Amino acid sequence: MLHTAGTTVLRVNATDGDILQNSLVTYFIGGGGADNFGIDSSDGDLYVSPNSRLVVDNPPTYYNITVSRCYCCA
Repeated sequence: MLHTAGTTVLRVNATDGDILQNSLVTYFIGGGGADNFGIDSSDGDLYVSPNSRLVVDNPPTYYNITVSRCYCCA
């Protein structure tokens, strides 16, 4: 079974204790999985990228994706 591009896989969340503009968080994929996944930089939704060819296997394939957040570049 092929996963549909744009399907949200999960949502990551980070917070910053500052206020107003200084409290904004930007997300990005810092390593692994960037060929098959993308992330919404503002809300943390990790989704299947449009060029992905993910196939559901039995047993399943696992991906180790590093999602990072930037408190300074929002």
